[in-house]
Amino acid sequence: MNQDKVTNRGTGAGGKNTNLHGKAFENMTCNQTRLLDMGYERSSFVEPKKASDFYLTKTYEDKTIVFVLQQGLKVYMKMKYGINMIRNPDEAYIVEYKDGRKVLKILEKKEQHVSGSVEDKLWAFIGFKKEYEYLCKGFEIHYAGTVSEFLKNKFMTTTKFKILMDVILKEESIPIFFGSEKNYFDLLDEWIHR
Repeated sequence: MNQDKVTNRGTGAGGKNTNLHGKAFENMTCNQTRLLDMGYERSSFVEPKKASDFYLTKTYEDKTIVFVLQQGLKVYMKMKYGINMIRNPDEAYIVEYKDGRKVLKILEKKEQHVSGSVEDKLWAFIGFKKEYEYLCKGFEIHYAGTVSEFLKNKFMTTTKFKILMDVILKEESIPIFFGSEKNYFDLLDEWIHR
């Protein structure tokens, strides 16, 4: 009996290259260098343990924006507000307005080459937003996602999946950005400053 062994090696369908592809996508869409070029100042935490243990800040006329990557959110929120966070989002923006209002903007990035579980993870955005609302009393929570070209193409279809996801994400005020778009960073800037 001859059975062909099926493998998804090299297809981008998870496995050992998941982090490799995901990190490349995160780097392509990372806002850190742009923010430094725009005058944000970099500060390190007192005892940095990881590469993401820093934050960037810039003060505007009406607000101050703090940018952190991944584990940096846990460290910053504990240090500044005494809040114990659970997750390590790809990027976060803490916006403190001069009128006292505080907004936490969470940006999660999802990269994928073939159909699979990442599509399902997009549904988790709703639960994660609720989690941040629960943990961060006194903050408005804004949540958004950035997706890869493959997932962008999924969003451009008229399937039931896409239509339903569109409606629900809009109801929850969760925008989805396409990391491969030329105006990606312009749209991201609008969201950050909104």
